[in-house]
Amino acid sequence: MFSRQRLPFISLISFLSLASFLRLYNLTWNSFDNDEAFSWATSHRPLFQLINESFHMQGDPHPPVYWVMLKLWMMIASESEVAIRLLTVFFGIIFVALTFALARKLFSPSAGVAASVFAAFSSYLIWNSQDARMYIPAATFGLAGMVCLVNGLQDFRSFKNFGSLWWVSYFLFTTLSCYTHLGASFLLPVHALIIAYSFITDRKRSIPAIISFAAVCLAFLPFALNVWNNSGVSPIGNRYAPTLDQILHNATLVLWTNYAPFSIALQWFVVLFVGAIFLIGVIFSRRSPLGRLLVASYYLVPPVCLLHRITLCRFSSS
Repeated sequence: MFSRQRLPFISLISFLSLASFLRLYNLTWNSFDNDEAFSWATSHRPLFQLINESFHMQGDPHPPVYWVMLKLWMMIASESEVAIRLLTVFFGIIFVALTFALARKLFSPSAGVAASVFAAFSSYLIWNSQDARMYIPAATFGLAGMVCLVNGLQDFRSFKNFGSLWWVSYFLFTTLSCYTHLGASFLLPVHALIIAYSFITDRKRSIPAIISFAAVCLAFLPFALNVWNNSGVSPIGNRYAPTLDQILHNATLVLWTNYAPFSIALQWFVVLFVGAIFLIGVIFSRRSPLGRLLVASYYLVPPVCLLHRITLCRFSSS
């Protein structure tokens, strides 16, 4: 018989197997789209030319890490649609495992299982895990960096031994995420807030985090300066300035969910309803099991229902 301590890990293995199946299933249901074809073409450039052009924002304006990984991957695994997409599938599966690790460290093993269930079944994550682009690899690197940051701050041994694997790994994964997709750099302010809070509560333990974070910022600075120098004022002006309702639509329905025929009133109702559940859960979570149930409902029920609705609308309109 299995002990209760091992049950979360057994559940994780089961959900990782399911996540692998969902991401591998029907991997060739559609041929390459324009972006995937561009990924294939970009990675065919000579290695040093590829690194130089992507570092200086020439061509597809994304950092060089994904292009280099894809180029090396195609040399090993061939250039078929399945082989090229397998790279992001691999990162998508690792993302589920890292979701479990982070939630377990921050909350509990059961929270880790719940988070991994959501990640495994998320149609948004499945879709991007089958897309030969840099989005899932960047997210996976960023999540790995967050796991290392949290573990490093909570493990006092990392202060006694600055060469701890947590801090080396934090620097490596966070830097890789920033050099895989520019959007990953928005994690840096979040890390800064976490480290600042840790510094207030325990200054000695935060020293390795501060040094590692500074190293990440210095490593990312050259590319950040290139982005700044190549940026400019958009000629579009205010013609496409979104309203609050449009911002809500984009924030709640993400990518292909623009196909979803949700009215503005329904969008606001869903957001306010979910927000109310969250607030009630926070208020009562320390007083009764009902509060914890409400918090779990906030994290599980609405997203699953929304993602199910999104998927139906996406494929019914295609």
